[in-house]
Amino acid sequence: RGLGAKEREQFEVNPKERGSLQHLLLERFQAKLSKKPRVWRDLKPGEARAMIAEIGKELCETHRGGLFIRDPRSAYVAERLMDSLAGMVEACVVWMSQYSLDPAHVEVSFGLEADGVAGLPVPLSNGKSMVLRGRIDRVDLLKDDESGEAWAVIVDYKSSPRELDELKLRHGLQLQLMAYCEVLRRQPAFAERWGYGAIRPVAAFYICLNAKNRNLPSLAAAGEAADNPHEHRGRFDADHLSLLDAREGVSKGDQLNYKRNKDGTFHANSVDPVSGVKFRSLMDQAMEKVAGFGERIYSGEMRPAPFQLKAEKACTFCEFQGVCRFDPWRDVYRVLGSDTADSTMEEG
Repeated sequence: RGLGAKEREQFEVNPKERGSLQHLLLERFQAKLSKKPRVWRDLKPGEARAMIAEIGKELCETHRGGLFIRDPRSAYVAERLMDSLAGMVEACVVWMSQYSLDPAHVEVSFGLEADGVAGLPVPLSNGKSMVLRGRIDRVDLLKDDESGEAWAVIVDYKSSPRELDELKLRHGLQLQLMAYCEVLRRQPAFAERWGYGAIRPVAAFYICLNAKNRNLPSLAAAGEAADNPHEHRGRFDADHLSLLDAREGVSKGDQLNYKRNKDGTFHANSVDPVSGVKFRSLMDQAMEKVAGFGERIYSGEMRPAPFQLKAEKACTFCEFQGVCRFDPWRDVYRVLGSDTADSTMEEG
């Protein structure tokens, strides 16, 4: 990083460029609403789709020197990306009738800009420390009039369906969502800038931008579909479920992934809802892992140790295998299991 070396940019529509286009489109969508001022729940589904189409058309004409309009194939890719994005926004607008929070801020950075919110200091041993920095895709907020504080939901957009895996969380491979929650909770500058006494995260979700199931008979049926392409996956504080799903007398989520038993308890397969105590412990656990990584960095530990979880291998989609010291044909992956420590690794 000290050398400032960066990957050579190529003028092509690759996965990185697709994601960049969609994120920028959502950022401009939010900015346009804020100027009105309006929020997502003020829109009708069709109006939201039309706004995405209009902003997308304008964006494609100028973004990256017209990368997405340079040929018919690129234009087709852009059209599909915008259609998928419009479907996601439509679904979220429909769900707003049962969701108490409002999307308030997008591309929320900390520690990245000189005049922005500072990164979160992470104290380490022997007086050392490091600073956690990053960018949150979306923050939804609801003010508690009694306390002056705000309930918050963190949203991270993904190009494909994603779930928060307990094993990956435990081994420090999926820290993003819970670490972001902790940053909002512990960095007072956010509350000060947004006009609240404090920020209280109650949920953190992945949302898929590119739905493969577009054959639903109607948008109203989206919430009833068994394979809901825009279902929010992650973890949420079940003590505040009424803020996230205000419907009464339902035993199954549509926007959220949960199912209740007849006695009102959550089904054993419903891993997303957790108690308030558990949710806060997940935030603490994420920061403990971050600190642990910091200690290992300072100790000079730099060996490649790619993981394997069942059939999933870290090297499968890695673009740097040509310069990596780990040889998947010769070396052995760090196999993750419920009883394996974070540092467990078999030598090849």
